[in-house]
Amino acid sequence: MTLEVNHSAGEGITVPYPPLVDGIRNNRGFVDTRGRSDLASGIAEGIQSEALRNCLIKISEENMYFSLGCDLGDHREADGPVAQRHVAGGYLQVAAIKYAQATTSQFDAFGFAIADALEPLSKKQFWMLDFEGEYVNFQLPNEPQIQAPSMRIWFHARARDLRRAVAARETLISTITTVLHSRPVLSTIGY
Repeated sequence: MTLEVNHSAGEGITVPYPPLVDGIRNNRGFVDTRGRSDLASGIAEGIQSEALRNCLIKISEENMYFSLGCDLGDHREADGPVAQRHVAGGYLQVAAIKYAQATTSQFDAFGFAIADALEPLSKKQFWMLDFEGEYVNFQLPNEPQIQAPSMRIWFHARARDLRRAVAARETLISTITTVLHSRPVLSTIGY
């Protein structure tokens, strides 16, 4: 199997959130890109990754769900198999546009639909996905203040060297973008 998928639940965040920069994180804060591809195209992580930039733009244009945050990174695993020692990955966290009506069951189905759609597309890649359901404390101006579910999609691509791992990550993000907007995935959150 070339696609490994895990499901878990994690602690939630409050949206919007301010920038947080320390020795580990370089978080620029929440940007509301709903229906605003101009803002989505300027997200810093998208400048590092054309595939992530395209994903963020498509999410904002289609306006079925929206991005709560994203990140990218890479590292080397010296003990891993030679062909998989370099890992490039990140995450994308999304919530339903109608977040106040979304359910955890819908997001469970959302994660399973993404995995089902990605499996045949993974070919000979070494991809890993971790779906982390999280409740979000929505505090957006002029909107209901409510806790509602979201999905953090952790994605990792493994390869022999860093260049190949980053290329595999770009392919994985592009494939995720296609899958996120497919009818079977969209239908899980009511669209």
